[in-house]
Amino acid sequence: MACTPLPGGGFSCSRGSSEPRCSVVGCSAVAAKFCDHRLTGRAAGRTCSRALCVAHATSPQGLNDSIDLCPAHARMAEVK
Repeated sequence: MACTPLPGGGFSCSRGSSEPRCSVVGCSAVAAKFCDHRLTGRAAGRTCSRALCVAHATSPQGLNDSIDLCPAHARMAEVK
């Protein structure tokens, strides 16, 4: 547990990092991006939003460079 002193006295403790981590198995890098793939069905109107580090985020060719996809959705985009 990480604890930091507060300016007025006392401590603030947490059980982990407040920075999101990459959700790809085996990667623990800080997530700088999130998957922008639009979901369908009951989740229509939302995006995948899987946390991704720079190395695991993919911007598909022919799409806006600001769109990032997780590895699974990047593979789906290649098939289409």
